Amino acid sequence: MTRILKRAGIVLAVLVLLVVLTGAVLFVIGGSKFDGPTGLRAEPITAATDPAAVALGEHLVATHGCMDCHGQQLEGTILIDAPPFRVVATNLTSGAGGVGDDLDAEGWERAIRHGVGADGRGLAIMPAEAYTHLSDTDMAAMIAYLETVPPVDNELPATQLRPLGRVIAGLGQIEPTSAMVDHDAPHPVTSPPAGATAEYGAYRASTTCNACHGERLEGMQPPNPDSPPAPSLHHIAGWTFEQFATAMRTGVTPAGVNLNPAFMPWPSFGKMTDDELRGLQLHVQQLAAQASAQQ
Repeated sequence: MTRILKRAGIVLAVLVLLVVLTGAVLFVIGGSKFDGPTGLRAEPITAATDPAAVALGEHLVATHGCMDCHGQQLEGTILIDAPPFRVVATNLTSGAGGVGDDLDAEGWERAIRHGVGADGRGLAIMPAEAYTHLSDTDMAAMIAYLETVPPVDNELPATQLRPLGRVIAGLGQIEPTSAMVDHDAPHPVTSPPAGATAEYGAYRASTTCNACHGERLEGMQPPNPDSPPAPSLHHIAGWTFEQFATAMRTGVTPAGVNLNPAFMPWPSFGKMTDDELRGLQLHVQQLAAQASAQQ
């Protein structure tokens, strides 16, 4: 009996040691995932300064959901504070606690299109996988606006990947947004002329819709693991423009379904102009027609 208990104790000790070692390995792997990509190429972005560019940048910031996370004044906020991690949307202004005075045009571009912060580490929640498709022209306009935002004093704690979060990251359950971006892919220099065209709609979809609904808007699992699967948008091709615009601006579909703004940021997308929304719908109609022809 004593021998059996001794063997059981040894087996238990070995199992505990294996669990501890596994946890330690996952802890290290998980933390290293947020170190950011090495050898990230510098982008030759020069922020625009003319009033038209600043106005365009303000519109792009408003319609790309920046305020959904960073606040209406871009003052930043704590998004998540849980045992695995604390995720903070940075104060983007030049006020106390903000990064507005710390980032040059290259730094803004690296954060927005590559998901890499000023410290070189991968940002925890930042839809760079969508914003990487922004043209140089639009990127310069966004930077021009961000550099003119009034300062707001709001000192926040740093994003923190806690021990449990590091283990979860080591298991591959969470990834920094920098890991979802092809950092070597070329960016468009200019965007198509803004207007009610399928070409412009395709461009806007690439920076807003594709990250969750897929490149051809046929539906997929969004990068956020907590999000329900994003459906195919091809059914929108059969809506009238008024129905589409109403859904985008009120969050209510023609069938009376309320869109959850936590997963479908219609309050931001609804700020697009009629021409932009028409372009998006024309793009969807084009994709739906192509998919139907292939059946």
